[in-house]
Amino acid sequence: MKKIVLSAMFLFLAISAISFAADEEYGGGGWAEYVSVQVLDSLGIPIEGAQVNITWEITDARGYATTKTLITDSVGKTGSFMLTNQEYNAEDTNYDYIVNARYNDAYANKTFTYGKGSAPRTVFLPLSTITFRIRDGAGLPVQVELVVDKKYSMHTNANGIATMLLANGTHSVQPYYMDMQDTTDFIVKGLQTVDLTMNLYALAVRVIDDEGNPIAAQVYAGTQTQKSIDDGWAYFKNITNPQVVVKTSYGRYAKTVPVDLDADDEAIVVFDTHPPEIESIQPQWQEKNLQVRAIIEDKGAYASGLRGGNASVELYYMGSDRVQKKVPMYSVGYKLYEGLIETDGQVQTIRYTVQASDADGNTASNSETFVIPTANPSGFVGGATPPANPVSEQNSADWAIIPVIVFVIAIVAVIGYYYYKMRMAAQMDAEEAMQAEEKKKEYSYSEKPSMSELVPKKQDSDMQIKPPSPPKSPKLEEK
Repeated sequence: MKKIVLSAMFLFLAISAISFAADEEYGGGGWAEYVSVQVLDSLGIPIEGAQVNITWEITDARGYATTKTLITDSVGKTGSFMLTNQEYNAEDTNYDYIVNARYNDAYANKTFTYGKGSAPRTVFLPLSTITFRIRDGAGLPVQVELVVDKKYSMHTNANGIATMLLANGTHSVQPYYMDMQDTTDFIVKGLQTVDLTMNLYALAVRVIDDEGNPIAAQVYAGTQTQKSIDDGWAYFKNITNPQVVVKTSYGRYAKTVPVDLDADDEAIVVFDTHPPEIESIQPQWQEKNLQVRAIIEDKGAYASGLRGGNASVELYYMGSDRVQKKVPMYSVGYKLYEGLIETDGQVQTIRYTVQASDADGNTASNSETFVIPTANPSGFVGGATPPANPVSEQNSADWAIIPVIVFVIAIVAVIGYYYYKMRMAAQMDAEEAMQAEEKKKEYSYSEKPSMSELVPKKQDSDMQIKPPSPPKSPKLEEK
């Protein structure tokens, strides 16, 4: 390579020497020069990447020409430009040439004269080196693309720093990071540093089902995409907008949740994957209408519920015209829903379906058939006897408990009476025992015979014991 360059230079010098000899012989003029250029900024710092070319006059007759453009290296220098000039008349020779330098929007040129001055030819551009330093809200460096004046692009390094040569005046810079749209204006007056703080946010999103179990779902936050890992969490960082919309998809389910990162850096997304449960359907015939009640519940600690969104509780049935109809079922108590089917008396059976959907659109249904009962001669369905004094449903419930109360009172009375009789019997037995003991004592003391009573009493002397008279003879009786 060096041999080729030296050969070219030798050839150029030989041609120049022959040209000068000819000029002297015929009275002409001319010159030739290898020109190298260095471009510096306003502080004398070399500019890398400047565009340089040279304009000079070839001959008076042929006019001016411009070289191809060369780019300055890390020390602001270009390669060599080869310039030649030939004139038939020496007095027509133009020994001047113009060096043009450009860097972005900054431009400068300078005229040099053949044979005068030193090499390299130096051109100063009215530029200043601006240092951009980018940090996040925590003061940590951010690697980001910067766009200056909406047309010049550069990237910060690992320390969040980038430099650019800019002309004095007003400029703008915009960090191109994710969906950031902030633009900052600044004024260049010389060597300076522009500090930019990017308010970046972190976000953690957990995806669970209505029972609290983690779900592996696709999560979108701003322009970023993550998949929730085994515990249901998806983590995002360097979000540029505090008002972020979180979109989550899981199978046929999809949800959109707005999040204010100034208020909270976590969000919970719940997918209700289980339908409501329908239990204890109770039909009740009322003259020409069928009242249907059912226990309906959307179970789960995080269930979407039976209100709002896509939630509905409805009663479907087929009328006598064979057209399906539906009526709403209303909440009339805790988990208890009620709907009323009106008939025209033209059907013997009613096929109905209780259908419940939660807010997330999960649907459950339960179908039954009701046979309309026939009326007895008294006019009451199923042979029932009309009550003497009709009461409301609540009053009937109150009356129904009276026999229970009476039964309980009777049981208590019987138990009390039995207890009373037992105590009375025990008391009487005790009294009889005491009386027997007292009698026993009296017998031992009062009934024992005395000595006087044991010795026989003497009879009176005038008292004689006469033998009994013999019986009279019957004959004597007759006389």
